[in-house]
Amino acid sequence: QALRAVAAARGLPAIMAAVRRHARRIVSADGATFVLREGTMVHYADEDAIGPLWKGRRFPAQACISGAAILARESVVVEDIRVDPRIPQEAYRETFVRSLAMVPIGRDAPLGAIGAYWAVQRRATPDEVAALEALADATAAAVANADLLARLERAVALRDEFLSLAAHELNTPLTAVRLRAEALSRAAREVPGAPDLAPLHAAIGRLGETVAGLLEFQSASGQGISLDRAPVDLGEVVRSAAGALRARAEATGTALRVDAPAPVVGTWDGEKLARAIGHLLDNAVKFGRGLPVDVVVTDDAGDGQVFVRDRGPGVPDDARERIFGKFERAVSARHVGGLGLGLWMARAIAEAHGGTVTAAGADGEGATFTLRVPKRLLLDG
Repeated sequence: QALRAVAAARGLPAIMAAVRRHARRIVSADGATFVLREGTMVHYADEDAIGPLWKGRRFPAQACISGAAILARESVVVEDIRVDPRIPQEAYRETFVRSLAMVPIGRDAPLGAIGAYWAVQRRATPDEVAALEALADATAAAVANADLLARLERAVALRDEFLSLAAHELNTPLTAVRLRAEALSRAAREVPGAPDLAPLHAAIGRLGETVAGLLEFQSASGQGISLDRAPVDLGEVVRSAAGALRARAEATGTALRVDAPAPVVGTWDGEKLARAIGHLLDNAVKFGRGLPVDVVVTDDAGDGQVFVRDRGPGVPDDARERIFGKFERAVSARHVGGLGLGLWMARAIAEAHGGTVTAAGADGEGATFTLRVPKRLLLDG
């Protein structure tokens, strides 16, 4: 139970709380401390005891028993603190402590120590010391994982901040470039033999989609997805999304076939649902090998459902959840453009509606993405 609690703790304060509580319980101690090494000092960072110990105080590592365990990288057992020369008597005089066991956290380079204390004179048994050592080993792993997670979270936050800044910085000059390109097109129509500016407009369009995608991601990540709900026909939403993408699909030879024979009305944000479905359709066109993409809208009890089926390479079993992550792509997506945010956005919008987006389909046999959203807004209470 103690090892599970330490492994489940997230962040140093939670780890320390779990350790001090369980260290005391597993050896029936009257107190327990969590000590952190800080260079040549030790910091008594947390405690759980029948009386005050040294929480918040710092001591030279060379002048206390926790420092001795850390520097020697081995456990220390003291049966009677009053006669052990390693004990700083002045620090212990006002406490209840008569006996203790101190184990280092980490074997090679201890990051601290766990102390267990008793109010009566006794010697910690080998089994008790072994239990504390097992807890210390788990604590070392948990602290290392917490540090790694904190580093990862900081890196992700910096990445998202950079992308947000880049999107905003690109948006202003992009608008100017778009206006200049339109002016050039108007002028070119009056000049015989003028160069074809369609590739320029296509490139500007792709850049605009990239910037729009980054701005959409930044808004959803930072502020969440707010919904403007109203009665909406899911079939109309799908037809609108398919219409917006039809020209791009036809450029790749892909036919978008929509099957929405009956109205499916729910309380949804139609604009955002259209965006989610658009992301699913865009994904299907990218990976569909130019083969038809089928979109089916159904009414399933209290939910509206949209199935988007392509005839592309499919999704491997081990990628069916991964591809919904930020900046994730399918295994075969190296030759395909895009930021790897479309599926993440589609799922985020569905989840904001209380729904889901899932992927299915065997590897090499096409993929089917299913968007499911409740037709009615469910309110707590």
